[in-house]
Amino acid sequence: MESAEPGSSNEPQTEPSPEAPYKNLWMPLVVVPGVIVVVLVLVFLAFGGIAGREPSLEENLQVMITGGKNERTQAAFALSQKVSANSRAELDGDPLPWPVPEDLAERVTAALEGTDPAEYQTRFVLASLLAQLGEEGGVPGLIDLLDIPEAEDPDRRLVFQVIVTLGTFGDARAVEPVVAFAGHEDQGLRSVVAIVLQMLPGQEVAGTLEGLLADAELEVRANAAISLAKLGNPAGAGVLASLLEPEVYAAENEQDARRFRSGEVVSRSRRKAVSALALLGRPEDRAGVEAYRDDPDLEFRGAVLDALDSWGSP
Repeated sequence: MESAEPGSSNEPQTEPSPEAPYKNLWMPLVVVPGVIVVVLVLVFLAFGGIAGREPSLEENLQVMITGGKNERTQAAFALSQKVSANSRAELDGDPLPWPVPEDLAERVTAALEGTDPAEYQTRFVLASLLAQLGEEGGVPGLIDLLDIPEAEDPDRRLVFQVIVTLGTFGDARAVEPVVAFAGHEDQGLRSVVAIVLQMLPGQEVAGTLEGLLADAELEVRANAAISLAKLGNPAGAGVLASLLEPEVYAAENEQDARRFRSGEVVSRSRRKAVSALALLGRPEDRAGVEAYRDDPDLEFRGAVLDALDSWGSP
């Protein structure tokens, strides 16, 4: 699982505290939802490299039916990668690099239905692919994986991936299952929920995010405040204003020396917070931001000036 610093890339930025069940996958403050991609593409296993050449979509589909467990998993990743490549080519107006069988969706559905229920990773990839293809069974297939027994996913890595992936599709059916993790004992899951909810529709979203503003963990509060700002809700403005203060991160670092020890992580978090305040565009927040015009962090100072220039702009 990965950590979220307020509104940053989805690369881990800090180390976990000893009790964190995600270990080295603990989330720092802020992931930028706009750059969250389906996790299966990032961890694609090059099935073609093992075979000596890139198999076709047809061949990948055949392996899904006849191959062993590891071969099916590799073929599933390869299928997803090829469908993604086709999607990019279509958006760019280029020829599709991989010919698509007319019955691709039906065959992927059959592969998912025929996959052993205990092959969670393969089911994740196939359900994600169906959702990517716009097929009805994709999102429900992903939601089903949120019930994976903890013994089968002890660090909750797969559950984390499923929540992120559900966010990328913005399906209303995912709201209630994702909201259910807002009270999870693991702060990494609460933090990713705070990020993902801004991409999901529904009346529950704002209320859940506002509740997370009172979370014990800074990362969760920060991500909830940024998500609310992106939704035009000012409830987290006080949290965002506090994130401009270097002392906030110093206090976190005093409690655990492994947290926020990187100046770049602190700077990025402050920049994301000031951008979120600018998005809200409230006059009562502007004076507090003005006070940072001469901040010693040059990158943050630049973000302050950009925020003031764009104050209230969408």
